Amino acid sequence: MEPTEIPPHKTILLALADPEAARLLVSRLRALGEVSVARDGAEALSRVVNQRPDLVVVEEDLPLLRGDKLFRILKNNPRTQGIPVLFLRRRIEEIEGFQEGRDGYLDAPLDPGAAAARVRRILEAAPRAAAGPAGDAAARVRALRAEVRARLRERLQAQDREARARGLYPWEGMWLRPETVRAAQERLRRRDRVILLELAILFGGLLLGCLLLLGVLQSMLPGGGAGPVPGD
Repeated sequence: MEPTEIPPHKTILLALADPEAARLLVSRLRALGEVSVARDGAEALSRVVNQRPDLVVVEEDLPLLRGDKLFRILKNNPRTQGIPVLFLRRRIEEIEGFQEGRDGYLDAPLDPGAAAARVRRILEAAPRAAAGPAGDAAARVRALRAEVRARLRERLQAQDREARARGLYPWEGMWLRPETVRAAQERLRRRDRVILLELAILFGGLLLGCLLLLGVLQSMLPGGGAGPVPGD
């Protein structure tokens, strides 16, 4: 089966101080995308941040900014942390490197065919770099929100336990002593009784007024208020 075709817009940055390694990789990786070379770590950092390639190949002993420091900077930057980084490995360091979160290695001396196959697999599996950091950032925001909610919940639960241990009682969003709560509840009951009494007086006054008005209206009607006189 033919390998999956790599889209032509893929970009690869080689951060290599070794010109021979850079030449070999450029010649083999051109079929996979656009390849550029940075000769030191500072130049590589600038290009990655500004151009955001789909893959970076780095060697440890870069001038100005070592490869391991460059890697940590890229992985701590939300704009670049989703970009895969392959290290050109000149010594046995795979276990330590993967513990640091490195994406993989190319063994030196280079086998150009094996290196190209490795890069192809990374490019096929990796999302477009432009979308990767945004997705990572969104995932970090969701994780941060979940962590904040969990910490807030734990803090509220701790406050609840502490308040109950001190004999406090939850009431109206506050923690109060039971006697304070009982006193507040009694004040509310007295207030309610006063309000009911005021309402009763108000409705009683309205009812009396209506009866008086009705009597006045009846007296104003013809013959209102007087019955037939006997003997007439």
